[in-house]
Amino acid sequence: MIVKPATLLKASSKLFVLALAWLTFHSMPAQATGLGADIIYIGNVSTPAIERVDSLGNASVFGYTGFYPPTALALDPNGNLYASTDGNVIQKWSPNGNSTPFASSGISTPTALAFDHSGNLYVANAGNNTIEKFDASGHGSVFGHTGAIQPYGGMAFDNSGNLYVATEGNYQIEKFDPQGNVSFFASIAAPYCMTFDGVGHLYVGTGLDQIYKLDLQGHATLFANSGLNGPAGLAFDSAGNLYALNGNNRTITRFDANGNPSLFASPGFYLRSIAIQLVPEPSVSALVLLALGASIPIRRRLNKSCRK
Repeated sequence: MIVKPATLLKASSKLFVLALAWLTFHSMPAQATGLGADIIYIGNVSTPAIERVDSLGNASVFGYTGFYPPTALALDPNGNLYASTDGNVIQKWSPNGNSTPFASSGISTPTALAFDHSGNLYVANAGNNTIEKFDASGHGSVFGHTGAIQPYGGMAFDNSGNLYVATEGNYQIEKFDPQGNVSFFASIAAPYCMTFDGVGHLYVGTGLDQIYKLDLQGHATLFANSGLNGPAGLAFDSAGNLYALNGNNRTITRFDANGNPSLFASPGFYLRSIAIQLVPEPSVSALVLLALGASIPIRRRLNKSCRK
């Protein structure tokens, strides 16, 4: 059987594109694929500063918070980082590390930050047991009250716009609807930090060195009870791994989907709060398009040589 040059060229081009897509993906540096594409920020209470952690667990200073250590971190939809401090102020950091004041009123011993889906920033105030809501310009108003109990360390939004707040003293997690109405959600011993995964489960780190996984009805199951030592912050990466800051031994533990722990980093300074800027991996279709673009000049040269 005789194979026509055009047919051979067509088949070879397809194989070449697929091979080039594979090489394009696997030749990317580690910081451009998987976890390495995500940007991890942690609060350094010792310096005080905000540190950025790379895919290998190495920390470097992203910016300094002045005389007061950071108490909580949160990222807005545009990748700007917000940090509350013990000085009762909130600073805004652009992705390139430039800092500007964001708010200095309506803040009283801030313990947690969270953004809603409209870009409003919420602050848990342990000093006066309130939740303050700030618009994008930094104008604040009281969103809700936690009664006689302090909001302490944990706050997160679900996909429906409800806000969940960990409170100190009564071992409860309170739920605020978008209008600010509060209701009991769940009872967890010593709740401190919390975050949602991509499918709507709430994860709560406790002062008893445990992480619980809760459904939207408030039913809790134990997710992890090892690899923890004073969890002070929780956050998911784009691959679905959960990261826990350990305040007591100054480490970061990474948990897989089954709750299996592994040491991710040992920064060596006192940690408080974590935020992860998610950067999804490029899709296969995007890589193929990239490879197609790279292959066009080569295919043109092959066509010319065949016509000769």
